[in-house]
Parts: sequence; structure tokens; C-alpha cells
Amino acid sequence: TIDLPGPLTLAFLPYAPKLDDITQAAIAKGHELIIHMPMEPMDSNLNPGSIALRSGMSDADIDAMLEKAFASFKGYVGLNNHMGSRLTKDKHAMQRVMAKLKISLRRIPQEVLFVDSKTIGSSVASQSAAEAGLKYGDRDVFLDHQDTPEFVHAALRQTERVASKKGYAIAIGHPKDSTINALKE
Repeated sequence: TIDLPGPLTLAFLPYAPKLDDITQAAIAKGHELIIHMPMEPMDSNLNPGSIALRSGMSDADIDAMLEKAFASFKGYVGLNNHMGSRLTKDKHAMQRVMAKLKISLRRIPQEVLFVDSKTIGSSVASQSAAEAGLKYGDRDVFLDHQDTPEFVHAALRQTERVASKKGYAIAIGHPKDSTINALKE
């Protein structure tokens, strides 16, 4: 994915191995980086990982998890949610996340942004980002719900239609062979 022509915005899980090496390689290729912040899903059988935000966490616990994520690599310009269908519905939690993200501006030279992966229609994440005065956007298209070249190509055509209508589009994909190959094309 890092070798794709860009610039692209690449999201990295804060607990991934060798983050410094990978993220610095991505920056060297001209890509923008965001933290792919694990957040609680609706399905309690899914494990969002070791650094995850969950409903019911205290403000101090949310802050501590975000601090771990912020310290995981340098050069990020924002955050988006990994999973998160339960947490992004939680107004208080989202307000806390955005407030903490805004505070991180002091460590980052440019404005910070939040991208809502929009894993659930009732998400309040973008509204909370707007209220906090952050740049934000919502995912328009998932590129690879199905890991087939046909699905990814159709999703890329949908992304083009959305961009033609709105003037921009936010598409989210994963480092799967079908996705990477379609993006290369």
C-alpha cells in the first residue's frame, strides 16, 4: 500500500508492529497518516485490540488510551475509527475524543482532522468533531466489503460518482490484494 502512487491518506492501528519504520516509509512516499483508532463495535464478539476506546470508560481512561495512540507514531494528522459502531453513537465519549484530539494540535504543526468510517448510520462522531472545531469527513464508500476485483472496481466507480456530485469523496479500503491492484490500475 505504501508503494501506491499518492498522495493517499493511510491509517495505522496504534498497536501494529514496527510502526516507526512503516509510517516513516509512508511519509517518505508522500502519504498523509492518520491513527486508525480502535473503538468498541456493536458486536461484543469482535476484539478491537489492546488500545481501544469503549463505552462506559471514564474520561481519564479515554485520555490514557488516546495518549497511547498519539505516542504510537509520529507524523499523523488525525484519527479515524477502527470498528466503533457502539462507541461512535456515544455522544459523551465522542465529545471527549474530539476534545483530546483538539488538544493534540499543540504537538502537530497542521490542523488535526477526524474521519468517521461511518460503521453505523447513527454515529455522532462527525457532529462532535464539528462542535469541537475540527476538520472532519464521513466515509462515502467502502472499497472492499467483498474481497474481489469486481467488487473493488465497482466501489471505485461509485467513489467517482460521489466525487462528481459532491466535489470530493472519501473511500476506505484495506491492504488487500484486490484493493491494492485496483488502486494501481
